[in-house]
Amino acid sequence: MQISSYVQMPAMAIGGVDRETVGLFLPAEGRAIDIGVHINNLTLWSFIIFGIFNVVAGVVRSAGAVVFPLVVAFIAAALNVLYYRFGNWKKAK
Repeated sequence: MQISSYVQMPAMAIGGVDRETVGLFLPAEGRAIDIGVHINNLTLWSFIIFGIFNVVAGVVRSAGAVVFPLVVAFIAAALNVLYYRFGNWKKAK
């Protein structure tokens, strides 16, 4: 079993009971729980894609081709750095 499964399964379980889970850390009144549930609903599904990529990359690496998964990982990291540096996320309200 890969490490991604250990991340993926709890993430999906939290998605099933997200209101109760977020409520453990936030007060019951206010909009914070609704915002937290919305953020969970947006982000938890990305763990499935992350897990699929890890499985495919593991299969490719086990076949002996290690350069392609490495290049994909570097491109993904570079895109994150570029968005952090030049994106308009700081101006969002």
